[in-house]
Amino acid sequence: MSYIRILEFGSQTTDRIGTRFEQMGVPVKYGPSNMRAPDLTDASGVVLSGGPKGAKDPNAYPYDPEIFSIQRPILGICYGHQLGARYFGAELHRRTKEYGETNVDIISHDPLLDGFGNRFRGWMNHGDSITQGDFSTLGYTEKGVPAIIRRGNFFAVQYHPEVSHTENGRLLLRNFAGECGITTRDVGFGVDTFIKEAMLKLKEDVGNNTILAYVSGGVDSTVAVMLAKQLGLDIVPVYIETGFGRKDEARFAYENVSRLLGQELYVHDESERFLAGLSGIHDSEAKRKAFQRMYNETRARIERRFDISDTILFDGSLVTDYRESGKETGTTNAGATVDKIKTHHNSDDWEGRKIAPLSGLTKEQTRMVARHIGLPASISERVPFPGPGLSVRFPTAYYEVPQELFQSAEEAALLYGMHAFVLPRKGVGLKGDSRVLEHVAVISGERDWSNIRRTSKHLIEELPICRVIYMADELHDRGMRPTDGDFNKALNYPLTRENLDRLREVTDVMETTTADFGVHYSQMPVFSFGGPYGWINVGRDVDSEDFRTCRPLRRPDEFPWECCDEIERRLKERLGDESGMTAFEVSDKPGGTTELE
Repeated sequence: MSYIRILEFGSQTTDRIGTRFEQMGVPVKYGPSNMRAPDLTDASGVVLSGGPKGAKDPNAYPYDPEIFSIQRPILGICYGHQLGARYFGAELHRRTKEYGETNVDIISHDPLLDGFGNRFRGWMNHGDSITQGDFSTLGYTEKGVPAIIRRGNFFAVQYHPEVSHTENGRLLLRNFAGECGITTRDVGFGVDTFIKEAMLKLKEDVGNNTILAYVSGGVDSTVAVMLAKQLGLDIVPVYIETGFGRKDEARFAYENVSRLLGQELYVHDESERFLAGLSGIHDSEAKRKAFQRMYNETRARIERRFDISDTILFDGSLVTDYRESGKETGTTNAGATVDKIKTHHNSDDWEGRKIAPLSGLTKEQTRMVARHIGLPASISERVPFPGPGLSVRFPTAYYEVPQELFQSAEEAALLYGMHAFVLPRKGVGLKGDSRVLEHVAVISGERDWSNIRRTSKHLIEELPICRVIYMADELHDRGMRPTDGDFNKALNYPLTRENLDRLREVTDVMETTTADFGVHYSQMPVFSFGGPYGWINVGRDVDSEDFRTCRPLRRPDEFPWECCDEIERRLKERLGDESGMTAFEVSDKPGGTTELE
């Protein structure tokens, strides 16, 4: 049987490579990084994935160098690109880093580039870059980094063709499949087949047992529990009120899930306990782990209350949750290569039995299932919301800004006619498939979207900054003067019920205003925290298919500047003197993740 073997080097998107091929009718198999060359000869082609380490690091992933001698087409992606380039004489260096949207110029065409123009947009995520080696370079990035290379049957790209934001990404993978002698056909995602197989497995796994189904009212958990309902399984649906949900979240979940299931949703209120348990924790990952611990403890109490002997943990975790939690795809060495980006409250190991029927799906595939089984658009199209909720949208940690970083950011911004101000706040980022915790920078200047994006990209690629936010007004006009010397000043607002309610109001204003203007986004997390002179409210409007990569909506065609102004006006109207400053995140993923923490 013709198939493509994908070797796992720990990228956050390795599973997306396989999914893209499967959508073309191409069978795939996964294998560990050190799979021996003789074991690859029955594959029609081999793909070397990306990964979070450097190919020349002492602890680089083990691999068999003989793979570059097998008579099969090989495609290296990011880390795989660097691994092959180094094998063929290139040097690796860290002078040039690229994250997110990057233009690639093709200088020499190749059958694997059939259908490409001379320039396309690729999505980068690398801290290492290669020099020239004993191979042909077919394309470079704007920074002069070799981005497409070939030597014989080895072909490699620095960018990620598997992610949705890369132009012609599917085309490149289709061309590679053709090089492997495999005929492709668009098969897409088989919703009927998935539902049928998922329900068969559910019936087998659950049997006659009762399941405790933890639901939030979002699309993932609702789809999962509705599959169980269609099977006629005995379900106890539970909503845990943590106090960190959206405005009126518990009411929304109770009314909608109860109606869909035809039975009452049990709402268990633990909001006071969760607030007290997280209020003194500032580190982002520590906060997520504490949330997970309290969530597990709460589940244990709920399970004792219902006295279910063979407890099954049943939830709507998706493939993205598992990947960002450090789980691999299709190999036995789980956790050996993938960097944990964030702890997801419902996806780590569970001592008892666990059933997650959607664990192999992306968000968009889950929405397709939701539409197919007839869920209302209020659920099937509902924007995602993190399990730990507003706790990861309300940072309280303080990180002193080195004066050198502060000055370097301002000097870099001035290159584009902008101003920069590095905050004593940090956010979680993704750089080179690794988790980073780096500073947040504010930029301001004229409403020139090209310059805004160029400034953001420069700061993220050249400095220990992973997130950039833009304020429409000049920093100098708002009292934030980079020359003041008090740039480490920040007002710390504590994690209280009142401040969380305020964040809900800010979120409500941003969501209703963008809806009034017809702005369409995949998600818009809203963050609030203390800045040097009061509240800073940040909207992170993103365009994304599967949340592996994100980009901000383009101004003004996708997000009118008038809408930004109206948001600020409505915030002042609703919150008065406590409205604070309004800003919008303008960075990609990578370098910043979707959620701030």
